[in-house]
Amino acid sequence: MLKPGVGYVDMSRGFNYTTTEELQGALEDLHAKGMTSLVLDLRNNPGGFLDQAIRVAELFLPKSQLILTQKGRNGLRDSEYKSRNPCAPTDAAGDLDQ
Repeated sequence: MLKPGVGYVDMSRGFNYTTTEELQGALEDLHAKGMTSLVLDLRNNPGGFLDQAIRVAELFLPKSQLILTQKGRNGLRDSEYKSRNPCAPTDAAGDLDQ
């Protein structure tokens, strides 16, 4: 906690195999401590596994929200990734204030 009600999660180590599960655990712990708002620190995050980055974004975005567009050089590998989260963003993160 940065101060009462304000949770802090450092994500500067990148997106690894277990990033989403670790973030969900951290959010549960912070919520139990009274978190009502969150600082998600992505400064200097080197990237990592795309699927984990997408899953982290889904925790905070409503269903069908565009997360990223990927473009190939010749247009054959173009794709879009949209949130599949059936919960409202505040539900997934433990009723955080927006």
